[in-house]
Amino acid sequence: SSWRTANNKAADFMDAGEEGAEGGEGGEGGEGEAGKEGEEAAKAEADKKAQEAEASGERASGEAGNKNNMKVPTTFNEMFMFNGAVMGFGSSLWMNLVLEQFDNMVMNAANSYRLQEECDVLSLVLAKYK
Repeated sequence: SSWRTANNKAADFMDAGEEGAEGGEGGEGGEGEAGKEGEEAAKAEADKKAQEAEASGERASGEAGNKNNMKVPTTFNEMFMFNGAVMGFGSSLWMNLVLEQFDNMVMNAANSYRLQEECDVLSLVLAKYK
């Protein structure tokens, strides 16, 4: 999950910084091995906490997760229909008609004459909807 990925990346950055510091000190090799074991233990602990947080539904920001499993719209079509439902038009057929024609309008936005044609097509389709 994203929580685990973020923690792993943070641990990798910390490890890279510590390795650079150890190389400059010229310390003994035995101390480096003990440090690696401690780092691995810390990394394992961080992974465990991340898994627990993920299981409980917590987010990195500290807020509770989406407990009611509501699906968040991820595409334009889903967001369009979601907004339509919020405005009270979720069961309206005309929303689907607009959505079908919208791609043609966007693809021809650079050509004003063609855009006008696509808008005219939409208006004819909506007039037929009555």
